[in-house]
Amino acid sequence: MKDSTMPHAILPLMLKLKTLREIGYDHDFTITPQGLQENTSGKIYKPEDIKIMSHFRDEGISNPDDMSILYTIVGKDGIKGTIVDAFGVYANASLMDFMKQVKDCSSYNL
Repeated sequence: MKDSTMPHAILPLMLKLKTLREIGYDHDFTITPQGLQENTSGKIYKPEDIKIMSHFRDEGISNPDDMSILYTIVGKDGIKGTIVDAFGVYANASLMDFMKQVKDCSSYNL
């Protein structure tokens, strides 16, 4: 199901993050050995605690090494946020492994 509040145009990563914050994806996450950590509260989420709502692969305009992937996620507790990782060779292996275990509910990419 398509969320009409989500941006549809391909936007630079920083603008996309700003837009997502404006529509409620305002929490930032970091991968830790314990799981995905919400940066403000420090709460840890396991793969079964969150869902991927959408993802966007950004290919750097001037440098192919600048590729990244942006995930929008929603927790079972209703928290909405984002996490960004490098894409390809420079990706964080721990985050990649974690996200492979998360239910992907995205019906389209940002």
